[in-house]
Amino acid sequence: MTNEEFKEKLQNNFIQVMKNAKDLFYVEQYTETYEFRGEVRERKRCKNHMPTPAQALEMLKAVGVSRVNLRFYGGHDSGDVEEVTVEIDDPGITFRYDDLFGDHDIGHTKTDDERAHSFSPNVIRLKDALADPIWSKYGSFAGDYSVSGNLVYDCVKSTVELSGEESSWESFDAINCLDPNFDEQGMRHWGEKFAEGLIVAHQQKKN
Repeated sequence: MTNEEFKEKLQNNFIQVMKNAKDLFYVEQYTETYEFRGEVRERKRCKNHMPTPAQALEMLKAVGVSRVNLRFYGGHDSGDVEEVTVEIDDPGITFRYDDLFGDHDIGHTKTDDERAHSFSPNVIRLKDALADPIWSKYGSFAGDYSVSGNLVYDCVKSTVELSGEESSWESFDAINCLDPNFDEQGMRHWGEKFAEGLIVAHQQKKN
């Protein structure tokens, strides 16, 4: 089998896996009340739902890849995933994720009502789910630090791990992203808890 034939086989597998997992991709809409200058107002909120790291790992296994590596960087209020590669041990090939799956990676296409802002992405992708542990740990990369690392979905070892270098460029221990408490250890979780605390404090003060 040539590389192109193997690529086509993986793409067909990916299309089928995405069809089977379509219920994992959706948008939850809800209304949030808030107070502005003494007036109670409402605003629409939209929350994207996508596969968990464990579910994403199983999807990658079903596709037939060996591992997916997401290279990321960030700090000082900005950051991003700069490269995503897909590795297959046998026959020993590596593809860029977008070259291999980009055209087929559509988990859910949002309606106009499901988009919180006109500039928000109109599609939820598996690639978004794969990168989610990075955003869970680092949030918006706010703070006076720098980080560079890798998030690896290893289908052979059945692991999802973050590793890299932070601030002083000293390596940090690999973090198990399949740990049930993983999200609670990240910056996104603490940012959400802080916001909840402000709302509760405001309500108590009002009462």
